[in-house]
Amino acid sequence: MPLTTEQLEQLREQLVAEGEKLGAHVRDVVGHGADPHGDAGDCSASLAGAEFAFGLEEHEHELLQEIDSALKRIEAGTYGVCHECGEEIPLARLNALPTARCDADCQERLDRESPGGPTAGRGPVFAKR
Repeated sequence: MPLTTEQLEQLREQLVAEGEKLGAHVRDVVGHGADPHGDAGDCSASLAGAEFAFGLEEHEHELLQEIDSALKRIEAGTYGVCHECGEEIPLARLNALPTARCDADCQERLDRESPGGPTAGRGPVFAKR
């Protein structure tokens, strides 16, 4: 059964809210720079923190792209349809993982076939709290 307008709107709102939260976090992390007046230990710790922040920012940027892609699928009318088999993605899966592009069976198959693929080692983008 296709998603209702109300269901799509709830999922869209969830995606927008998570995107705003992630965007604010990335801006916050990027805004904390090194103190140029610190000693060598401070600079070293600052550099390690910057490297960590860069990795975190990169990961969160990927998550923001996934959220943007899901919002575009909503606009295009293709949200909730599995990219692999064309079947509807169950609402329970979309509630748990609103950025899902595939139903659970197809995603599991893709993960098995491509151990280094785009979802390897990653958990869900975000789960409804």
